[in-house]
Amino acid sequence: MWIQRAEGRKPRMMERYTDPLTGKSKTASVTIQNDTARGRKKTEAELTALLGELTKPARIMAQELTLEELCAEYVNYLRTRGRKASTILRTESQFRQFCDLLGADTLATSVNARMINTMLDHVSKPNAWKNESIKRLKALFSFAARRDYIADASFLAKLELFPEQTKRAKVRDKFLEKDDLNAVLDSMTVDYWRDLTAFLALSGLRVGEAIALDLDDIDMTCRLIKVSKTYSSTSHETTAPKTLDSNREVFMQDQLLEVCRRMRSRSLRMAVLFGVRDRAFIRQGDGQRARYDAFRKYFGEHCQKVLGRHCTPHILRHTMTSLFAEQGIPLEVIQHRLGHSDSSTTKDIYLHVTERRKQMEHELIRNLAII
Repeated sequence: MWIQRAEGRKPRMMERYTDPLTGKSKTASVTIQNDTARGRKKTEAELTALLGELTKPARIMAQELTLEELCAEYVNYLRTRGRKASTILRTESQFRQFCDLLGADTLATSVNARMINTMLDHVSKPNAWKNESIKRLKALFSFAARRDYIADASFLAKLELFPEQTKRAKVRDKFLEKDDLNAVLDSMTVDYWRDLTAFLALSGLRVGEAIALDLDDIDMTCRLIKVSKTYSSTSHETTAPKTLDSNREVFMQDQLLEVCRRMRSRSLRMAVLFGVRDRAFIRQGDGQRARYDAFRKYFGEHCQKVLGRHCTPHILRHTMTSLFAEQGIPLEVIQHRLGHSDSSTTKDIYLHVTERRKQMEHELIRNLAII
């Protein structure tokens, strides 16, 4: 350190340091308020403290962030990457649960594998929820490590997954058998919900895609359903579809065409009856565009009553895969109809159904006597 003096000004204590951001040599200085031995000693201490701050590693120190703050940083990151509002809302909801379970004020550096595993061991949630939580926590803390909010994320490898159903059992639970679907349909007394159930099982559209449809999207002459938007039950807004492949045209087979005729006719009648001017293709009892929560509740209750298990409407999309696979429709055709180029779930269902068909064929000819 050295002292720099200039006429008419108080002396300054100086020292060179290397800027950790640029690697260049710079000079720091502190004014000597009292140019005495004691004053210079005090200034030297102040300059030493300043140098410590200026040469601190160029990263946001992890101890400065709480779990709640880290979650907020990650959500903001998703926004800057253009993620859909519905995705952000779901992520925020999950993070609020993490903050409740682990403590919103818990420091990011204090979170470790033991804390997370213990939390998951004691929370009253299905194992599937716990494994999904592990997936989201890994994304959160991997982000934190990439952004230097924490020094190390290697503890993520110690998170313990929970046992779930076997793959075969999980695949069976993802769709309805034809007889099960017909039983659920037969139990429904509300015509617009029954037709929507059949529509989803025959078309393979996502529920949001179906609710967002307008009358103009249904070409009865060419027998095409034009999918170009979706309704988010989370953000309650109509947006672009899930992926680029989701923009598609779905051909109406005879059964689907008949269902669409009924739905179109009902929509036009209800628009006149209730005096609504929108062009919604699917309406509910009050004449308004169908609401996802109302349909999910109705569908889930009937599945519980008829099948003894609760199902969400998304199972109807997978049901279309199984129905088409049973008829020998190629996987590529099914994938195009569903609006995605690749899906492990669709492949699993397709292979499961086609394997079952093969086994049935084997049984048919096992004891066949021809000569």
